[in-house]
Amino acid sequence: MRWRPEILDPEEPADQQRMAALLSEGVQRHDAMPTQPSVAMGTRPDRNPPTRWVYYPWRAALVHVLGPDAFHRVRLDRNRNHITEAEQCALQSLKIGVVGLSVGHAIAHLLAMEGLVGTLRLADHDALELTNLNRVPATLLDLGTNKAVACARRVLEIDPYLKVEVFDDGIHTDNLDTFLDGLDVVVEECDALDWKMRVREEARARGICTLMATSDRGLLDVERFDREPKRPVFHGLVGGLRSEDLVDLSTEEKVPHALAILGGEDISLRLAASLIEVGQSLETWPQLGSEVLLGATQVAHAVRRFGLGQPLPSGRQRLDLDRSLPAEVSLRSRTVPAHRTRHLEGDLVQRLATAASWAPSAANSQPWLFSAWGDTFCITLDERRRLGLLDIDGRASLMGLGAAVENARIRARAEGLQVEIVWSDVPVPRATLHLARGSVDTEWAPMLARRRTDRRLGDGQSLPAPILRALSETGGPDVRILEDRLALGQFAEILGRSDQLRFTHPQLHRELIRELRWRPALDGIEAHTLGLDEGDLATMRVAARPEVMALVRRWNGGRALRKSAHSLLAGTSALAIVSFEEDSELGYARAGATVQRIWHHANRLGVSVHPVAPITTYVRNETELDERFLGQDLAEARSQHAGLMRLLELGARTLALPIRLSTVVGDAAPQSGRRPVRTAITTEPFPPGLHGSPIREVRLHARRQRLDLMADPGTSRPAITDGSTG
Repeated sequence: MRWRPEILDPEEPADQQRMAALLSEGVQRHDAMPTQPSVAMGTRPDRNPPTRWVYYPWRAALVHVLGPDAFHRVRLDRNRNHITEAEQCALQSLKIGVVGLSVGHAIAHLLAMEGLVGTLRLADHDALELTNLNRVPATLLDLGTNKAVACARRVLEIDPYLKVEVFDDGIHTDNLDTFLDGLDVVVEECDALDWKMRVREEARARGICTLMATSDRGLLDVERFDREPKRPVFHGLVGGLRSEDLVDLSTEEKVPHALAILGGEDISLRLAASLIEVGQSLETWPQLGSEVLLGATQVAHAVRRFGLGQPLPSGRQRLDLDRSLPAEVSLRSRTVPAHRTRHLEGDLVQRLATAASWAPSAANSQPWLFSAWGDTFCITLDERRRLGLLDIDGRASLMGLGAAVENARIRARAEGLQVEIVWSDVPVPRATLHLARGSVDTEWAPMLARRRTDRRLGDGQSLPAPILRALSETGGPDVRILEDRLALGQFAEILGRSDQLRFTHPQLHRELIRELRWRPALDGIEAHTLGLDEGDLATMRVAARPEVMALVRRWNGGRALRKSAHSLLAGTSALAIVSFEEDSELGYARAGATVQRIWHHANRLGVSVHPVAPITTYVRNETELDERFLGQDLAEARSQHAGLMRLLELGARTLALPIRLSTVVGDAAPQSGRRPVRTAITTEPFPPGLHGSPIREVRLHARRQRLDLMADPGTSRPAITDGSTG
């Protein structure tokens, strides 16, 4: 089947002869130039831009269009400034393959329409049937046409200069290498489960980012094999299943595996009921055109992020319109304040907020605000309670936010509610908990109020293997248990050097001491929770004096400040190192939820927990150190960071938090103070002054403030994290 247009240059004699021959055969001539204004061609438009004639054989039509450069400038002019010219050029260098041209047709069309691709490979062996026209944007005149060919024709009628490659026999063992060769992104939308798996296996081997829109409740899957070469396919949802295990299965036999991929508890009610009928009253699972188009929009957005180097972490996200659109709308609802709870009862909101507020946070800063609306409970990062110099881009605060979300989830499950968590970072980081009726699960609820940070010295005895195994399994691939005594000693040395710099650096010292509370308080770290005897507390009061530390710094002293770290680690049984793979800053929030799960499990097993964060814990590159330190301090911070990364051997993973695990004999550790929860239940969805402000601008402003402080160390600053939590 013919799908490739001919592009003819009216200035070339051979092309002139070809045009004359086509017109003599009755080919329709269509001059589209009057609809292609030159005013959008740039700041210095060409009065006589080059043109071309495009022959579409399947339409028997010759179309007069601008030459390639001018054509693209004019056609994509309305993308500005959603997509800048420089960004458009970057996106048009992408090579993208689409496998499966039912759902994939809409995706390929949107990629071409927005100019998000330079080379487009299309693969499908099926022909269009009448049943496809509920979701494939084709016509009756296309029936019987190969799906890849029909899609190629449609995108080339939008942009004849787009490089398109068609695999009309689909993908198979003989051509898979050719199809994947050189791709930046593969969009997998085929029906055959064995080939869904095979495409991912081969994409992972080649380091190709893989996307899939599932056309049910707005589910989008992102698998960044380009950054995570060992990532399990389908996020590990299918266990150790391989593509060869899925060959020659009947439709009914595929259903359990499809449910594992879709997440049986998360699919829409109608699709769940339909899957029961597959092989009975239904030949295969149903799809709606609106869901397909929504999926195409999600994939296009993901491609833009990928092509422009913006955050696009692996994982799955839902854009569920049933949840987004209200079931009822009334005129009176317009006058209801946005913060008022309509479906969640006030005492339930209070209980969820109270449970969330028991979470640990760096320096016990409690950086959260709570709000509720409809069937949702929202926990937002309170940027006003962000910490200081080393809370880079609010990462330490995000850890606390994630822990609060985990606590709220546990409380909601104990209330008999099913929870779906949706994360966002615009305008400020927040988690929205969508709540629905479900089964009661009270397993972890008793641990919420019992959680403590235990900063006291442990007995240093090894923890039993079953306990370590249980904690490791709780965190999964995001936690590594470090119990080798030599490694613990090396960590103690890094932590001791960190303490020395924290006390002797003027700004870090000022922020550290501001975190301390010498009498009972609602936030900060109360001195009596540090596990120090009266002598050590007296020493701490001396070290709190800035003039004392200034003199110690002038003498290049302070090595004695390392001793407490060595004592602390000598009494430590093991370290749990929590890390994550995703590239988004929200990875810190999700890691905070992991920390909280490990913490609850450890406390239930009788293990004490104490986060111990060296000053470079939240550093991701040397530039971030360069922005915060100068001279000898910078050299020391770099040395500490390099030593920490070597010791922990995280590879491409990002460090979230080291946690000290120990056994402490005696009464339970004292609990840190808490602000009254009513002060954190806000009447606004976001903190004052941040409405509509992108979080990147807020963080940029904070970074400028930090740089100003380096030049003027006498400037007053809020507190920072010292690795302790309340």
